[in-house]
Amino acid sequence: RGVVNMEDDDEDIEYYEDDEEMEEVDEACYDEPPPTVTEKLYEVLNPTALLERQQQEVAQIKEVFAVSSAFASILLRFFQWNVESLMNKFFDYGRKKVFEAAGVVDEDKSIIDGEATLFECSCCFDEVEFADTTSLNCGHRFCNDCWSQHVCTRINEGQSKQISCMQRGCNVVFDESRVPSFVSGTAFEKYKMLLLEAYVEDNQKVKWCPSVPHCGNAVFLASSSPKVVVNVTCTCGHEYCFNCCEEPHGPATCGMVRIWKKKLQTDSENTSWLSQNTKDCPLCGKPVEKNGGCNLMACRCGSFFCWICGQATGAEHTWTDIKGHTCGKYKENFDADSAKTQLQRFQHYHERFKANADSYRLELRMMDSLDSCIECLQKLGDGSLSSWDWLFEGLHALRVCRRVLQWSYAWAYYSFNPSNAGPTSEFCLRLTAKERLVAKHMFEDSQEQLEYLTERLSKELEPPINLTTAEEVGKLKSTVLDMSRVALKRCRGIFDVLEKDVLKEDYVEFK
Repeated sequence: RGVVNMEDDDEDIEYYEDDEEMEEVDEACYDEPPPTVTEKLYEVLNPTALLERQQQEVAQIKEVFAVSSAFASILLRFFQWNVESLMNKFFDYGRKKVFEAAGVVDEDKSIIDGEATLFECSCCFDEVEFADTTSLNCGHRFCNDCWSQHVCTRINEGQSKQISCMQRGCNVVFDESRVPSFVSGTAFEKYKMLLLEAYVEDNQKVKWCPSVPHCGNAVFLASSSPKVVVNVTCTCGHEYCFNCCEEPHGPATCGMVRIWKKKLQTDSENTSWLSQNTKDCPLCGKPVEKNGGCNLMACRCGSFFCWICGQATGAEHTWTDIKGHTCGKYKENFDADSAKTQLQRFQHYHERFKANADSYRLELRMMDSLDSCIECLQKLGDGSLSSWDWLFEGLHALRVCRRVLQWSYAWAYYSFNPSNAGPTSEFCLRLTAKERLVAKHMFEDSQEQLEYLTERLSKELEPPINLTTAEEVGKLKSTVLDMSRVALKRCRGIFDVLEKDVLKEDYVEFK
């Protein structure tokens, strides 16, 4: 029946080499409920759609508070486009205090003297016609030339959303409906562009696509929760985590990714050099560098050991051998908190993380050779391009599984850390040693099964695909589609293990 048994910590993991049997097992393990209406998690917006959504939110506040669109925009910008926060503050503190804090004066306090013909501007001290002056609702009046210079300066400084009254100590905001009277042309276009950028940068539910070069799109998140991490695919094809704008990284959290990348930058070069040029002393655990041709190493702590196998020896030796010693296997047993154990632990997870990351990059290149591959395969079967979608589906499943595998090692490194101390202790599972071991075995079992299926799928899709008959093409198509489905189920299985068996109420969902 083609069963391969791999024993790990006295537990058997069965990997089924027969595709039909593998399907039956996975269908039994992952019974899925009937399909439901898919929740719309996010919406990709081009600049035009982004402006429309901004105007919709302004119209909503305009109607609720019975104010102008300009004042509604000022209120929303002050509360960083968080409508819920604005409404809560309004009911807690009242209309007057909320408006004052945002720099909005609901009633017009400007005084218009019908008899006055001249006005001395308190900014430039010039006397100008009263008709050539402007006052905000706060009542502070200045000549139009000073207003124009003030508005242009703020726009050029990139402070379009913070154009306030020129009067010292006044926080009343210069509403955008007045701006066209003082600037025009490129300055006004820049003003509108900066306001739109501020809408994205201040709004927690909207973010620019981080693609390089920038595609110009933004993503609006329908609903946000600290327990949900949304992976976004922009219409330009770029995939990223909405929270941190990095590549999708489940099951590792954004905090883990940030610290892991920082650790790689500082530790990976040191780790690589140490592993290639030093051996650890079996007594004190410190690295020892070989600076001569002799294989007997003398550590500063006074111990001697063999460079080849690392085993402790005596001091008596010749150029060809060490007295009373032949290289053999040995197993070190140091305390979990020792620097050596921590280094070895990091090397273990980093090597597997890097191996999957390298495979991911190489498998991305398969897309480049896919067109030529399809061109050759079309001669054996249906010539339409749509009939070869199964190849793209297989590559997509391979990318998803490889990426989850890659970041699962970073997650395991922090979550199963036996030390449970230091700056990364917040990521460590709050479990007893026995509970942690059980959780570790469950997670690693699921991880190994996904790795096995991912490697098999990679092998099937690895170019060149040498087929000679239409029958072989049909068989490969069936194999790729079946393996893709099963591999994605196993991929979801890792998250099921975390949600139901390991993290439970602390689980962060990735969508």
